[in-house]
Amino acid sequence: MLTLPLDGHVHTQWSWDAPRGDMERTCARALELGLKSLAFTDHVDLTPWVRYRGTVPAGFRAHVTSGTHRAGPLDVAGYLECVQRCRELFPDLQVLSGVEVSEPHLHEKAVGDLLSAGTFDRVLGSVHSLVDLKGAAADTPDGSSARARVEVGATYAERPALDVVRTYLGEVAKMAETSAPFSVLAHIDYPARYWPARSGPFRPEAVEEEYRAALRALAASGRALEVNTRLRFPAQVVDWWRDVGGQAVAFGSDAHQPDRLAHEFADTAAMVAAHGFRPGTMTSGLWPRA
Repeated sequence: MLTLPLDGHVHTQWSWDAPRGDMERTCARALELGLKSLAFTDHVDLTPWVRYRGTVPAGFRAHVTSGTHRAGPLDVAGYLECVQRCRELFPDLQVLSGVEVSEPHLHEKAVGDLLSAGTFDRVLGSVHSLVDLKGAAADTPDGSSARARVEVGATYAERPALDVVRTYLGEVAKMAETSAPFSVLAHIDYPARYWPARSGPFRPEAVEEEYRAALRALAASGRALEVNTRLRFPAQVVDWWRDVGGQAVAFGSDAHQPDRLAHEFADTAAMVAAHGFRPGTMTSGLWPRA
């Protein structure tokens, strides 16, 4: 029986969108599950969104000003103090610090300043937004001005569904080709979370070429691919990752509350093992090619 891998994508109360997150309760849940390690990767979302999918949830409305969503900054000192407290309270659990940075390639200075403010064991790079087709301008937290961006789920209202996924994967490839400071690509299947029912089932094969291009860029950068269990992760994407030379995978539940920790990890780990990757060290949490 496979030991559950490190859950390397976990959110707590320090993430702006995790009102039910709780770092200490998540650690307690990890021990209940027999998990030996986890990484808390709270949000650093520096990109303003001019549109959010549907209605902005009540808990997020404090982040919306003049129609633009701006996530609050991560309290680095408070977050790291909480991590250290959990390490002391749960000595049998390896507790790694980390962040999930949205579009780090667009915020070089701000991300550099953030990472110099503390020690982070795991840095995830993710894409949560795409360029607004209406082309409005928006100021970014680092003082630059660029075309406004829309949260990915909201873009289905203005583009054909497969075009959203193609554009998303193109942005992932662009990010992977930069020197942005992240070691693991988070949720390459993010657009599938909001795939419109009117478009029928989402089939990764319909955008295989774009998936492979993004994966190829990631492999060339030496970074790892996250197998995210928020949805059932497509096994063919793991195959494509291996085909293009990917060397390692990470696992992430993307939990925003304790009871979602390590969701579907046993079955997902078995799938990844069957497709050519094996358990690595507990410290890294990465599974290298078999």
